[in-house]
Amino acid sequence: MTETIEQRVRRLEEIEAIRDLHRTYIFAIDRRDWDTVGDLFTVDAELEITGLDARSPTSGEVYRGRDSIVSDFYAPSVTAGPEAGHPHYSGHCATNLQISLTGAAASASSYHLQITSDTQILAGTYQHRFRLTEAGWKITFLQIDIRYHARVVAEEVGGRPLADVRQAFADHG
Repeated sequence: MTETIEQRVRRLEEIEAIRDLHRTYIFAIDRRDWDTVGDLFTVDAELEITGLDARSPTSGEVYRGRDSIVSDFYAPSVTAGPEAGHPHYSGHCATNLQISLTGAAASASSYHLQITSDTQILAGTYQHRFRLTEAGWKITFLQIDIRYHARVVAEEVGGRPLADVRQAFADHG
């Protein structure tokens, strides 16, 4: 059966809403805006992280529930951040977002490249599952697979630290 123009437009609007949620997630992580990050997940969501160095306390962990995802996985980077004397910043991009939409459920995958603390590069994939709720699309499951990670040793590199970039972004809204 052929979709009507209205059905096609609606499907494209839903796909764009999921793209927007994904972009919001990326920017909220980099701004360390945990309230926004939490709002993107369903209450019963799960997050799984794989591929980090075995010494990392989060490698291989599964976080169940929005509160645990934010307080046990994301927010600890705040305590390791500049407030504690350790510059833990994040600047990353996600690309090649591929979305599969089936009614009120969707899945997506993308690649990501992330710079943290101005000295570490992480690269891998995101695997999302989404559900359409009364409040819009929400993440029900996120698998973060770190496929590559490396320390960057660089001297006399120009540019601005990620902390300054993040602050400039926040200042200009």
